[in-house]
Amino acid sequence: MDLFIWLAYSQPIRSIVEAEKFYKRAIEVLPGNIEAMREYALFLHKMGRYRDALRYAKKLAQDADDMYVELLIGDCYLKLDEKEEALRAYEKGIAMYNERIGFSFTDQNTDYLRNLLSLYEENGQQEKAKALRDKFDLQ
Repeated sequence: MDLFIWLAYSQPIRSIVEAEKFYKRAIEVLPGNIEAMREYALFLHKMGRYRDALRYAKKLAQDADDMYVELLIGDCYLKLDEKEEALRAYEKGIAMYNERIGFSFTDQNTDYLRNLLSLYEENGQQEKAKALRDKFDLQ
């Protein structure tokens, strides 16, 4: 088991400040560890620190072709009201989708798809919206 994962689940974290110190330390101790960077980017996103989350997610995207990282980048851009960048990142993430591997329908990942769907509808791109709905069985 990866040291970072073991630490993440074995240590009680009592505060947001403590959690952030933990993530920073994990990145320091395990430089280039994709799991540590991904978790920190998600943490920053959940804290509403979208610019910081975007910085880490973009670094991560340089080292790993990861659909979920691209979707996170898209969501950060959307939260920062940079809709064109959001659309590009969401579409890049969706282009990485592999039907054999499937899609992890967590609440957050489903929100990313719904956000892309909203952007398509907002831009009058009904064909793309329908294709996304059909591909991921979105209602």
